[in-house]
Amino acid sequence: MSRSGIYAVVVVAIVVLVVSSGIYFGLFREKAEEKEVPPKSESTPSKEVGAEEATNKVLEYMNSYLKTQGVEAKLVGVEEYKGLYRLKIDVNGRVFEVYSTKDGSLMFDKASPIPISGEGLSKEEIANKTIDYINSVLKEQGMPEIKLVGVEEYKGLYRLKIDIGQGRVVESYVTKDGSVFFPQAYDTSQLYEGFDAPDSEVVNVKFFVMSFCPYGNIAEEALMPVYQLLGEEKVEWEPHYVIYGKRYCEILVQRGNVPDMDSCRENYCIAKDEETWYCSMHGIQELNQDVRELCVWKYYPHDVWWKFVKEVNQSCNSRNADTCWEQIAEKLGINLEQVKKCQAEEAISLLEGETSLNSKYNVRGSPTVFINDKVYRGERTPEAYKNAICSGFKVPPKECGETLSGGGKSPRGGCGG
Repeated sequence: MSRSGIYAVVVVAIVVLVVSSGIYFGLFREKAEEKEVPPKSESTPSKEVGAEEATNKVLEYMNSYLKTQGVEAKLVGVEEYKGLYRLKIDVNGRVFEVYSTKDGSLMFDKASPIPISGEGLSKEEIANKTIDYINSVLKEQGMPEIKLVGVEEYKGLYRLKIDIGQGRVVESYVTKDGSVFFPQAYDTSQLYEGFDAPDSEVVNVKFFVMSFCPYGNIAEEALMPVYQLLGEEKVEWEPHYVIYGKRYCEILVQRGNVPDMDSCRENYCIAKDEETWYCSMHGIQELNQDVRELCVWKYYPHDVWWKFVKEVNQSCNSRNADTCWEQIAEKLGINLEQVKKCQAEEAISLLEGETSLNSKYNVRGSPTVFINDKVYRGERTPEAYKNAICSGFKVPPKECGETLSGGGKSPRGGCGG
C-alpha cells in the first residue's frame, strides 16, 4: 500500500478527522466508541477453535448489526494469514476482506501493509518501528504525532497502546513480522441487541447535518413526523450542523481539490481570524444556509423551522441557496431582513457554538443523531426514529404506541466520515 494509502487508514481509524464519503462499517462505530476490548493478561493464551467456528463468531457479530439494516453478511472464503484468519465477506453484493484472531474473539475490518521487516526483532522494536513509520506519514500531512505507550503479545499479534493526543489512548495491533497494521479491533462477543437510550423524563434529541447533504436531508424529513407526533413538551429537539475547521481546507489543497488556501476560504468558509475558520463540505452557500437555519430556529417557532427546512431541501441546492431561500421564507412569514441581520451579526457566535458541539460529541459526518447523548445509527425512517426516541423515556407517553408510516428502507451512507 502507498504512503497515502496508509495515511487514509490511520487517519480514519486512529486520529481525529476524515472528510470523505461514509464507510459501510461505520455502523460498527457505536460499539467501538462505547466499549473497549476487555484487557487480558499477556500470559493468557489464545485458544484456537478452527476456521469454521471462528468464522461463525465473526458472522454472528456482523449480522447482529447488519440485520437492523435489512442485509446479511455471507462468507465467500477463508484462509490462514500471518497467524490470523482472513475472511472474504459478501454484503449486499459487495465483497471485502475482514480478519479475525484464531479464536474468533477479535475482528479487524481494516488492515494496512507497512514496510517493516520484523525478522529477528523484539516486540518493542517492531512496535517502535510501526509508530515511527506512521508518524512519518502523519508528518507529511501536517498531522500531530502519535506516541507508543506500551506493547504486549496478544492472541498471535502484538497489541499496541497508542496515545493519539488530548488524553486519548487507543489499542491497535500489528502482525508479529511487523508487516501488517490493524488500527482497531472489534470484540465479537459484544453483539448488537438494539438501541436503548438512557432514560429521562424529557428526551433530548440532537441531530447534526449539512444543509445540502442528501443523507442529512433524509434524516430531517424522517424526524419531522416524530416531531409532529411527540411535540416539544416531551422531547427537547436540537438541530445542529457539521462544521469543519481550517484543516479541511488544508486537506483540500493537499488533495488538489482547490488551488490554494485563499480560494478554499472564499468558496467554503467563513473566517473569524487567520487561524479560526468555519467551513462546510459543500461550499460557502451551504455554510450560509446552515447559519440561516440556525437563525430561523433561534427566532421563530420551531414548527416554522421544520417547514422552512423541508422546503429548502426540496427546492434549493448548494449552488443557489443564497437566493433560493428568500421566496420560501417569505411564503412562511419569515422576515428576510431579520434573518439577514442575524446572519451578518451572529454567524461567528453561532458557528462557534456548533464547532464546540462537533468537538464535544466527536461529530464528523451528516447525519449524526444523539438521543439522550447516545449515538443512534439505526434506520432513518419515522418509525425507527420514534422507537429510538421513545426508548429514552422513563415513562413513555401514549403517542409512542402510534405507528408512523413512510420512509421505507432508507439509504445508508452519509456526507463526511
